[in-house]
Amino acid sequence: MANLKPKLMYQGNDTAANVYSVSNTVGNYSIIKSINICNTSNTANVKASIHILIDGESPSSNNKLISNANVIKDDVLYYNTSVVLPANSNIYISSGSDVLTFTISGVEYA
Repeated sequence: MANLKPKLMYQGNDTAANVYSVSNTVGNYSIIKSINICNTSNTANVKASIHILIDGESPSSNNKLISNANVIKDDVLYYNTSVVLPANSNIYISSGSDVLTFTISGVEYA
């Protein structure tokens, strides 16, 4: 029997990477519920983007969830949402610096 399980999908400071993948099993999906982006720099604002890539897509303006959000120095951007990620999809993050810490959480259905 399948069920929803709470999941920390990603926490880290990659500058450009697939950071979470949904299994390619038919019927599986995940839901992003919360995104926090913390700027640990005390000197510079930094821009961040998040893409939802389905079936091997590449990052583009057509699949951005967050587009060039300005995260102010020593501050946190909070984003509460309910975005469904189908089977065979990825969360891809990009930023101009490794001073941003991304924390993405939600649930998995498997």
